[in-house]
Amino acid sequence: MKLLLAGFVILATAATTLANDFVNAKTLKAGSFKLTDINAETVFAPPQSMAAADFTQAELQKYVDQLTECYDVDGNESLNKTELLKVVQGVLFGGECPNKPAAPVATDLLTETDLANLKTWFGGKSFTLNKLYSANNSRCSGAEWKKQVVGKSDLLIVAKTSYGKVLGAYAKSAIDNFSSYHFIADSEAQIFSFSSAQNFKILSSQSARAMEIWTQQNWFVDFGYDSLFWYDNAGACITRYDENTAKNYFGSTLKHINMTGYTGAGSWVEVSTAAIETFQVVFN
Repeated sequence: MKLLLAGFVILATAATTLANDFVNAKTLKAGSFKLTDINAETVFAPPQSMAAADFTQAELQKYVDQLTECYDVDGNESLNKTELLKVVQGVLFGGECPNKPAAPVATDLLTETDLANLKTWFGGKSFTLNKLYSANNSRCSGAEWKKQVVGKSDLLIVAKTSYGKVLGAYAKSAIDNFSSYHFIADSEAQIFSFSSAQNFKILSSQSARAMEIWTQQNWFVDFGYDSLFWYDNAGACITRYDENTAKNYFGSTLKHINMTGYTGAGSWVEVSTAAIETFQVVFN
């Protein structure tokens, strides 16, 4: 498909100046077309004059990959007739990529690999992250966190412990209020070990207690009935994790994962948290 598309792209871009076989074509003229992405940056425009044979295979592949990224709207790494029609329109007449690239994510904790893993854990759905809250260990505030997240759904919490482990949790259901102690059901809740590149979904039998809401001003939110939660201790962020409870709520495979980095005895631990971020996930 890519080789065919490469040949098609060269033929289309040269318009009337290229012969049927692009290898034997004469020249490409600057200004014959220009393809731009969503940010109005040029994806490809021929220089003043060059022979089609001057395209190296690597250059051809780069242009093909860029065009495929722009026009493969359904994400199956091939172009259907509708997508190919858009290529023709864009190449011959100019235009923007139909695929709008995701906005940069302002995060100090998640790497590109972490974001790619998140997409997999979210069922392959593309998303953007809107940051609602962030703090380091000297200015953590459960009360401020609650102000930023109440009423919002699709919350993602990411934290880095003092042992260097990055972990987190996600729930689709909105937190309705913090005025009373209660549970919020969520069949899509998950906890993450980004450091181990693994996710753990709430067991269907436990989804009624996916989130536990407390009234204490310094507490954030509790995932899986004391499995994983955060609170501030006079401004210091604390991560609390209970392995035994987590196994009951998110699956027995958690016994093989050191979520926090702490290696001492005991099924539950409380560790200092170097930084914490909270986002609202917006699925595209």
